[in-house]
Amino acid sequence: MPLLSAQQDEAFRAAAHRRDREAAGGVAWSGLGPQPFRPLALEALQAEERRRRERLAAWRSSAAGRALAAVAEVERQAAAIRAALARDPDQALPGPAAALAAAAETVCRTLAR
Repeated sequence: MPLLSAQQDEAFRAAAHRRDREAAGGVAWSGLGPQPFRPLALEALQAEERRRRERLAAWRSSAAGRALAAVAEVERQAAAIRAALARDPDQALPGPAAALAAAAETVCRTLAR
């Protein structure tokens, strides 16, 4: 699942505020509605985007990030084999099988560290 950008996050925040404001509309007790929506400044959105990219890069280089990337590669290779066998169940797949084995070996090496 892709990481949401700060702009997407801000759009979701604005939509949630609109829903809250509409829900509190009509007959309501005084003071129960949401506070006025204050969108984040462009500089704040850019700073948040930088922080998100830095956190993502740090996570990707962590042991958990490397292990998950290796597992995802195994899944991609397995999906390629599945698709090839669905097209022709009798075909030999030495290349994809080797790629799957190499990806699985990467998972094992990554998890053994």
